[in-house]
Amino acid sequence: MPSQEPLLRIIPEYLSDDVLFRHVYPAMTRTYYWSDLWESGFYVALARAGFISVCAEFPDAGFLLLPQIHDRCAVLDWKDRRVPKSLRGPLSPGRLAGEGLSLRITQDIEAVLEGLEASWGGESWLHPPYKKLMRNLAESGSASGDRPGSDLSLFAVELHARDCDKPVAGELGYVIGSTWTSLSGFMHPDRRRWNNMGKVQLHCLGALLESAGFAFWNLGQCQMQYKLDLGARILDRSDFLSRWLAERDRDPPRLFLGLKDRIIPCAELMRSE
Repeated sequence: MPSQEPLLRIIPEYLSDDVLFRHVYPAMTRTYYWSDLWESGFYVALARAGFISVCAEFPDAGFLLLPQIHDRCAVLDWKDRRVPKSLRGPLSPGRLAGEGLSLRITQDIEAVLEGLEASWGGESWLHPPYKKLMRNLAESGSASGDRPGSDLSLFAVELHARDCDKPVAGELGYVIGSTWTSLSGFMHPDRRRWNNMGKVQLHCLGALLESAGFAFWNLGQCQMQYKLDLGARILDRSDFLSRWLAERDRDPPRLFLGLKDRIIPCAELMRSE
């Protein structure tokens, strides 16, 4: 696990602005913390502070929440978004329409949880307590329990094809203010039949997020090549936080919230690319 110092426990009191700015954010050699607290409000507070939380199992402690505050973070600005030459065919409106590809944004996350399990199996960090937490967040709509708002709203993104009864790719992500953060994604286990569908989902989602009016896309860890291929830039922690904290309290894009549970043809999303 990429941490240069021993794990420290993090508790809700550490998420005050005073502690964050004096002790947590400046500690550049510490990216991981741990907690055994699985409350939705704590998860939301961590996310609003700029953490992305995963889960791991430890021999003596069981499942723990592992909040990460990255020293470097991958961020996609829409002016930098690009389609590699190798994907121009699969992402052409004609090919997308021919496959009957469409996106669905929903807070019914079960199909995506199933897809993540089928794709990653034992390599997934979405262990039982984390899945339970995700279900609680999705069922609440937002942290306030009424409608998606600036606190945190969890969504599943499903990529559907005409000839498959399950999503062929998808991801879990959340909206905070005018930002989208990706948690984990998958593609159909039949890689030969559904080649490139994970990348197609990412590019179609990027087009949707841009057109809906999001400020930027938080892609988290910067080591994965596919994020750079999308056009993501690598920001150090201080630069990321200056942007994140400025956007987290804005209203979520109304256009995006209006797309919930609609079937959105991918050919329409990529027609102007």
